[in-house]
Amino acid sequence: MSTSQACQSEDLSKKIRAGIPLRPDDRILPQPAALKFHKLPAHKELLQKSLRDHGQLTEATIWFDDNQPLLCDGNTRRQLLAEMGKPLFYRTLTAEELNNKTIEEWILEKNLNGSLARQLTDTQRALQTAEFEPEVRAASKTRMKCGKPATEGDVGRTEELLAKIAACKPSRVRQAIELKTKADRALYQAVWEGSISISTGLGIVSLVDEATRRTATAAAKAGDKKTLKRLLRNRTHDDLRQTIPTTLQPVFEEASLFDQACRQIHSALVTLRQTTAPGIDLNKLCAVANTLQDQKPYCVCPYCIGTHDDCHVCENNRWLSVVRYETVRNDDIARRRNRS
Repeated sequence: MSTSQACQSEDLSKKIRAGIPLRPDDRILPQPAALKFHKLPAHKELLQKSLRDHGQLTEATIWFDDNQPLLCDGNTRRQLLAEMGKPLFYRTLTAEELNNKTIEEWILEKNLNGSLARQLTDTQRALQTAEFEPEVRAASKTRMKCGKPATEGDVGRTEELLAKIAACKPSRVRQAIELKTKADRALYQAVWEGSISISTGLGIVSLVDEATRRTATAAAKAGDKKTLKRLLRNRTHDDLRQTIPTTLQPVFEEASLFDQACRQIHSALVTLRQTTAPGIDLNKLCAVANTLQDQKPYCVCPYCIGTHDDCHVCENNRWLSVVRYETVRNDDIARRRNRS
């Protein structure tokens, strides 16, 4: 940093500590984690209209990192207000407000609990949360090493903590993390937009050939189930990247299509909520649709490797649903903890 830049940064720090509103030409860097959030066009349009009609109703939030002021909430407001030639009002976040959280965890919770974020689908919330998996995992490890108390809701497993923040199932967060790691940009975007489910997306990334993956993505987006089914016959790995035995391949071929059917049922039920007939509890029917979705094949049984007919874990199915897999996994973790 040059001498002039250092002086500007110091002047800005003094200005912020004094609580003086930021002018449009004041340069303040965003906190890197704040840039991880996907901004929906509708969100920006609503915010722009609100700022134009009512002015800034909510203060932005600034965090000092080694005396460097960083904007950790309100970057879009800052941009829109600067375009209007208006100042940005803000408040400074204190260490007490973090309540033993890292700044990245605070930003994640703040954004997922905001009014505009409530318009996100469950899939989008899981995908958005998965972007913060490295930071949250590192923070949990640091707290354990330092002997600090866990944050509220931290039960010792990163996926479960992220699921609590995102208000969705740990299995959905785990799928989102895997998809973020393995999917290309086009497939990830299709899942984000809702034209492809996470489960179908993971089925596509398990295909060996890149050209086949692109074709499968296009078929799924177009709703071409026949082509998608044909392409998924080449699937060689389950959602845990275990090799699927030849005898089980037909079972996993149908899994993605079954998942799509359950999603269509759920969407139809959600639409029907607006015209509910007396005496019909659509919430229960939606729960049934979600339960059905969780019962489809998720992985080859890790105990019998899909080859034995006498396995008490998979009950001779030779595969496990995500619910059964989570139960078995939690039981194993509990046993290992008890031994130690």
